[in-house]
Amino acid sequence: MSGFPSGDTRKLVLVRHGRTDWNLAKRAQGHTDIPLDEVGHAQAQAMAPFVAALRPSRIWSSDLVRASQTAAYVAALTGVTVEVDARLREYSVGERSGLTRVEFQERFPREYAAWLAEDETCLVPGAESTADVLARMVPALRSFLAALGPGEVGVVVTHGACLRAAMLELIGLPLSADAAFATMGNCTWSTVQEAEIRRSAAGRGLQRGRAGTRFRVRRRGWVGFTGCPVRAGERGCSAVGSAPPWHGGGQGFESPQLHRSVDVEALPP
Repeated sequence: MSGFPSGDTRKLVLVRHGRTDWNLAKRAQGHTDIPLDEVGHAQAQAMAPFVAALRPSRIWSSDLVRASQTAAYVAALTGVTVEVDARLREYSVGERSGLTRVEFQERFPREYAAWLAEDETCLVPGAESTADVLARMVPALRSFLAALGPGEVGVVVTHGACLRAAMLELIGLPLSADAAFATMGNCTWSTVQEAEIRRSAAGRGLQRGRAGTRFRVRRRGWVGFTGCPVRAGERGCSAVGSAPPWHGGGQGFESPQLHRSVDVEALPP
């Protein structure tokens, strides 16, 4: 049996919401409920036919309006009801909400320095840590995957930072692998799906393509196969990142730019 996902595997399509005014102004949003702006609505409308074509049987969304508005475009084309789940919210940024990066640095210099150093021992008052976010996001995503039948597809509309962290955890990669993954633009998506990994008959470890682990990522309008390090015989997850034939950048639409892929070889213990 191939180590690549078969036709009866369950899949989650993880979508980042469309653009908001605060995205454009580069203000931290967190749990502040900011709606889509005009470009965000256009992005969601353009994304929806591509995701709807995957024939999802379930659609889940963060309860924040920028995500639920985005999900509504997919729901309109599929007839599937959006199920709202607060566990899919973005990181809470606490008292940083509404601040630009410059304002963050001026108002919270110690916390800003810690943020640059990826040190979560000094957070802005009221902000969530990555551990806090993973404690709600990952169980939610696993429960959604488990709720699907064989071969079914579920759509999850959520937020960029929490999605990035949760995807790494879900496919078994450390947070230090973050730099190898493209930042998801507004209304781009990644597909996470089950994969079964087997040992070779000779028992010599893991075979490439069958049981080897291969990570392949392309930046911007990125497409590629992303494997996950799981033990032989276990069920794991793989991910495929996708974008429509436009990229929803901060200033609007632009042509996709495919960059050289980053390949990493890894074997589980």
